[in-house]
Amino acid sequence: MPAVKHAMFGNEIIFTNYEPLEDPRQSVGASRIDVEIRSLERMLERMEDGNSSLGKALQLTPDRKREDGAFMLGIGHFIARSLQTTIHVKMWWKLKRELLSGGDTDKALALLERMEDLARREIANAEATIPLVEADSRLGWEPSMEYMTDVAHLRWKIDQVQSVLDSEFVKYRKSLAL
Repeated sequence: MPAVKHAMFGNEIIFTNYEPLEDPRQSVGASRIDVEIRSLERMLERMEDGNSSLGKALQLTPDRKREDGAFMLGIGHFIARSLQTTIHVKMWWKLKRELLSGGDTDKALALLERMEDLARREIANAEATIPLVEADSRLGWEPSMEYMTDVAHLRWKIDQVQSVLDSEFVKYRKSLAL
């Protein structure tokens, strides 16, 4: 993952192979992941409702206040896209665990199709984020890492996910045919 050398952490706190962080004070990831996904889905739904309400209100807003409202709406859409990514990552983790622990070829092929669909939805989600960060470069900036959700990083992510679809999944399907 690209990173600038002068950033305090750069990309060192980004893990492309997600695993839930475990702590003895919480239930294990496998038992809490569904709860987390449901909670995030409710949060996303509420965020999207709020974005819709703000978008309607902006149409009635005087010009002098519209810029502030548009800025807030951009943040709201960015948060919604980030929530969607988090949901997708957790769902991917579940599907990948199921894929790697099974021995049934037909079930594995069905899981691969579900993972491919999820990957395509995340590509679309990342593509929908690009106009947001183009419109407001403050989105995607984090002080210890610099920009990790700017256009360049979003395109890098899209390329990485597409590579999984184009290469890794093809190889995995071939291995299932052995």
